[in-house]
Amino acid sequence: MKLCIRCKIEKELSAFHKDRRRKDGYFPYCKKCRRERNGAKKMTHKKIGELDGYMIVDDVYPRILLPTGSVRVHRYVMEKKIGRKIYKNEDVHHIDGNKKNWNENNLVILKRSVHRSLEAHNIHGYAPTVRCNTCGKSRTYSNNVIDKGRIVPERYQCANCYYKSGGPSGRKKLLKGINER
Repeated sequence: MKLCIRCKIEKELSAFHKDRRRKDGYFPYCKKCRRERNGAKKMTHKKIGELDGYMIVDDVYPRILLPTGSVRVHRYVMEKKIGRKIYKNEDVHHIDGNKKNWNENNLVILKRSVHRSLEAHNIHGYAPTVRCNTCGKSRTYSNNVIDKGRIVPERYQCANCYYKSGGPSGRKKLLKGINER
């Protein structure tokens, strides 16, 4: 038990943040008083529904408030469906793109790398592949990279060919030789 110097109430040690610099190892203020002192606003949630007797609140993603803490609703629904926790390298994808639709038919588990590339394709819209003028190897770039002129498809070289040709100076020599023909 420890006395909070702000609210003057004796509380359990779990109500205090740890601080290695203090003799007893805890801050002199309880967590609640520390948040208020630092200017944090009181957390308020907008209730949008219930699932399995737990409250669902609106956040960036809807969250379900469990006794152990809050979890994103779509992750909670998928964990119940498959009967296990979702691994760190997995993400839950909303098929229709609506993050407030957590119907289990709308959710699918993907590897994190696959999910990120899928979201990037949906958000940015990818252009057709760009081919290397030297070796013919192809690569996809987003439209905004090509539109801003960072990559010119007519003069594109993959990294291997670019450095084999001598980097920036070698590329100029190579392009000069092509233009002279």
